[in-house]
Parts: sequence; C-alpha cells; structure tokens
Amino acid sequence: MNTIEVLEERCTGCGACVKVCPVPCIALEPSEKARTHTQGKPPWKSLAVIDVSRCIYCGACVEACRTLWEKAKTKENFNAIEMTVEQQAKSDLSAYRGVFCCADFRRGRISPTIYELLHIGRILANDLQEPLCGVLIGRGTRPFAQDLIEHGADTVFVCDDLLFEDFVDETFAKALAALVAQAKPNKLILPASAMGRSLSARLAILTETGLTADATELRIDQQTGLLHVTRPTFGGNLMATIICQNRRPEICTLRPLTYPKAVRTPGHSGTVADFKVDLQACRAKTRFVGFVPEESGEVDVATAEVVVSGGRGLGRAEGFKLLGELAHALAGSVGSSRAAVDSGWIPYRHQVGLTGKTIKPKLYIACGISGQVQHLAGMSSSDVIVAINKDPDCPLMQYATFSVQGDLFEIVPALLGELKKRRD
Repeated sequence: MNTIEVLEERCTGCGACVKVCPVPCIALEPSEKARTHTQGKPPWKSLAVIDVSRCIYCGACVEACRTLWEKAKTKENFNAIEMTVEQQAKSDLSAYRGVFCCADFRRGRISPTIYELLHIGRILANDLQEPLCGVLIGRGTRPFAQDLIEHGADTVFVCDDLLFEDFVDETFAKALAALVAQAKPNKLILPASAMGRSLSARLAILTETGLTADATELRIDQQTGLLHVTRPTFGGNLMATIICQNRRPEICTLRPLTYPKAVRTPGHSGTVADFKVDLQACRAKTRFVGFVPEESGEVDVATAEVVVSGGRGLGRAEGFKLLGELAHALAGSVGSSRAAVDSGWIPYRHQVGLTGKTIKPKLYIACGISGQVQHLAGMSSSDVIVAINKDPDCPLMQYATFSVQGDLFEIVPALLGELKKRRD
C-alpha cells in the first residue's frame, strides 16, 4: 500500500511542494498550531496538506522538500514529506512476442492508416527479431487479410462476425482483449483515429497495461527491448518519451501520416489465423443506432492533396472566406494554425500541428502563419510548401519551398485572379 504524509513539526509552509506537484493535489492551509498558539514564538502559519485520493506518488514533492533541507543552515525544518511506495512484483514478460498492428475497419472499408502502422511495425519487429502481425476485427474482414500480408504482415489475426459489423468500442475492446490473452503480443499499435483512441483506452484497462496516446515517433531501445514512444505534451510545447516497463503489451496509438505507407509486395506469403472470442461476453451495454455522414461538402484537411492554411496574420475570422475561395479553386481544403482556432475564427477540425492534425499534401499554402515548431511538425512532410507573410524572418518563411513576402490580402486575390484566367 502506498502512503504519504507531511510531518507538521518540520513543514514551514513554503509552498515548494505545491509548485512541483503535477496533479496537483497539494495545498497550503492555515496551521492549527498557529491558530491556537498563545506563548513564545509562533509556529509557521501554513502547512502543506496532501489530498491522498489524487496523489500519484511520483515523489516530486519529496525531492523538492529534501533539496531545501540539504541547502538549509539548520536541519530542523524541511525534509518534511515521507512517502512509501509498494513495489509491484515484476511480471514474467518472456511469453510476449510480436508487434501487432490493429486496422481501423468500418462499413466494409479498411482505413489506409494500417499501411503506415505496418511500415513502422516492420522496423520495430526487425529490431526485436520478432514477427509482425496484423489484426482485423469486423464484418467482412477476411478478404482484406491477404492485403495486409502483402504489405508486410507475417500473420493476420481475423475476427469476422456479424456482432462486429458496426463499431462499438466496448465490444471491440473485449474481442481485442481476448486476442491479447491468446496471442500475447509484445507491442500493440493502433491508429490515433476516433476508433483507435476510444478502443485503446478500454483495452489498456481490460489488459491492465500502459497506453501512450497520439505518438509521433516509435523506436526500440536496443538494450532493454522496450518501446520508446514520443508524443507532444503540455499543449505541444514539450515532447515526452514514455515507456511501459513492467506490463505487456505495450500499447500506443500513432498519429496518421507520421510514417510512410508500407510498400506492397504481391505474392508475399503469410498466415491468416482466425481467433475465436466468446460472443456473448463481448456484447456491450450500448448498441449502435446508425451512422450519419458529414454533409458539409468540405474536403477533409487530413486527406486533401492541397491545403490552404491561415493563422494569426489573417486578423479576423472573415479572412478564412478568402482562403476558402483559394482552396476551392485548387480543389483543396482549408487548414489553420492553433492561434486561429484558439481565437474562435475556425473550428478545431481544421487545425494543423502537434495539437491538431498531421497532414502530408502535395501543396501546402500558409497565409499569415509564423510557423512555430508545433505547427511545423504537423505539415513539414508536405511536398511543396508556399509561405505568404509580411515577416521575411519568421520560421515558416525560412522553411518553405517558396516564400512570398507581402500582404496576403493582396497576394491571395492576385492568385485567384490568375487561376480564373487560366480556367477561362
């Protein structure tokens, strides 16, 4: 059992522990002794109080308090937090083998994200010298098994049943948990799609293992064999590398378009394996009612071959009407920077960057976007990048294939005029 407590006789109420707590679960409250003191020098006015129901026992507060104690001239104060953490028995992980890539299969179609998973999956499997496996759950999935094999999978596990005709995360998670129990995968990768995000969270709970969501980089530590998963954190301002040391499988979701697609090799041989699940146990408390496709008529920014994006330089929401005209003329989609979304000028679904969507169009036109690192990470794989900005020294102008210095409200209308002439 984990325990943590503050030693009142040593705590000075300095607040150092409050500042470093990541949850946060520590607060300063008036000391009871200070309120009732009547003689001599009064004790410290405040005392650190820890909400143990929220504490994650990371030890940051203990370290901060001990550091102050080591620096103090007198050793009577600080070093006031005592914590004990129960050591968990290390599981036998030797039975877990293989890199498993789960496909997003819905309404008779397989998402192309599986080919990106198979690309990086093959690299990870080779580093581990373990097999690469694909996973297909749905109705009518079996005909797609050979396609995954020709894209590099050594084995494809198939669960094909009417129960899985429509995606219900609870049902799919129970089926995938059954596969984990049977096949014991070492690493399990899902796409960071709506399906992958909801499914992976439920699966991590069912299998009692760790999950790293929205990964942008995957690699194997050659010494330990652990999967190092890198993802943006703190709003995209920092990149964190996360490991899952004592549980298997190591689960992560990978952002679409992070890696190229696996190359198809016609005739590549592999094995198709049906895995059986208890259908009654897989039934969910919820039921699928129906699917209503979006009818906005807009091209999805994640799949568009041409993206015209706007940022803070637009100055107002009306600026996106102009960019919409240019995107329409180029048969493309409208994107945006985080600043434009935060300002309420355009919905989040258009956001490009670490905290938005990762894209890889043939042509990316950035209008009034300075190009902070978070935005560059989301569109840097574009084939051709055109930046339009008044500031010639901003990061995106330096990074772009073609940089156009000037007022976007003059340049974009000129581009529209030229496109109209060519069409006429």
